[in-house]
Amino acid sequence: MATEAELAAAKLAYSNLITGRQVVQIQRDGRTINFQPAEASILKSYIESLERELGLMGRRRRPLMGVR
Repeated sequence: MATEAELAAAKLAYSNLITGRQVVQIQRDGRTINFQPAEASILKSYIESLERELGLMGRRRRPLMGVR
């Protein structure tokens, strides 16, 4: 089950990734996953899956930074 901490970490990683600050790493199911800027859409999909698990998809929320 997803946690709010996982969601917050994924959103921070996404922000760092799309602003070019760094290649990012997240922990998922006990594995470390690295993301390059070209893989931002994969990380965004992961964030959306966490939000669904947490029941946040129906809530009005700010868009992710850099996403229109």
